Amino acid sequence: MNDRWEASVQRLVSRDDVWLKRRHIEEHLRAGRWTEDTFLDLLSLHAAQTPDAPA
Repeated sequence: MNDRWEASVQRLVSRDDVWLKRRHIEEHLRAGRWTEDTFLDLLSLHAAQTPDAPA
């Protein structure tokens, strides 16, 4: 785990609308089902790679 990964997990577990427990989130990340990229990370990447395309 790195600092970004830990911060991402902490943000998720601290939200009121996330019902998953820390161990479930970590399990998904370790198994590779999820990445540490957030929706905003992916949206920013898409915008940078295809600036004329809709989000």
